[in-house]
Amino acid sequence: MADEIRIPAAQLGDGERHTVELDGRRVTVFNVDGRVVAYHDRCAHQGGPVCTRGTLHPYLTADVGEDGEAREYFKEGATTIACPWHGWEYDLATGVSLADPRRRLRRARVARDGDELVIGL
Repeated sequence: MADEIRIPAAQLGDGERHTVELDGRRVTVFNVDGRVVAYHDRCAHQGGPVCTRGTLHPYLTADVGEDGEAREYFKEGATTIACPWHGWEYDLATGVSLADPRRRLRRARVARDGDELVIGL
């Protein structure tokens, strides 16, 4: 089985994702604002299909003032992905869980080689 696969970079437009199978595992590559990242399609919570079926959202966060008042805002240039099974959200740039920063999506390798993206385990 292949331990890496190549796809045309043009196949992955901004805001899109593409899933490949490597050594029997699904890996999804994302292009978010020109940044390309890849993760194994397995939620850190209970193994749900977070990458293939998860929904992408702006990263909503908040600052809490000294008076205890929360000020919500969308973190500029950041995107989250939510698992369809139980709603666990992850920062798409880092794979870190928003609910539990000790948990994260398992990253896969992705690199540009000319006009191609090389995805590996």
